Amino acid sequence: MTINAFTKPWEQLTPCFKEVAGREYSLWDCILVQGRQHGQQEMTLGALLEHIKQTHELEVSSLFYGPAMLYNAGSGHEERLQQRVSEVVCSATKKEIPPHVEMLEMVPSFVGEDDEEEAILPIRYVLVPPSQN
Repeated sequence: MTINAFTKPWEQLTPCFKEVAGREYSLWDCILVQGRQHGQQEMTLGALLEHIKQTHELEVSSLFYGPAMLYNAGSGHEERLQQRVSEVVCSATKKEIPPHVEMLEMVPSFVGEDDEEEAILPIRYVLVPPSQN
């Protein structure tokens, strides 16, 4: 006996969009950041937050890597702003980043226009510098 689970023609799903700081983002969007560029050292957490602010006009109010809080504005995390992102991750998780990991996915909350925190798109932080061909 054959069961046909599809009773209607396939319908294209449209993503849900959410507006943050005057821009629309879908649940499929992300912020991709190269942690090292042109042979430079890895960026600090402060440089990452500033990059997101300048490039995407979004202000990060808190930042998580899995269950670990990497940064929370106003919670005494100012010393972490001077550390490299990978150092902050190791410190917060109390684990080393495995050598095979090439990208860290962090979940930020952004300060919205009405000062409400908005969590909408992850930050994908690439640890491995782009190949120099």
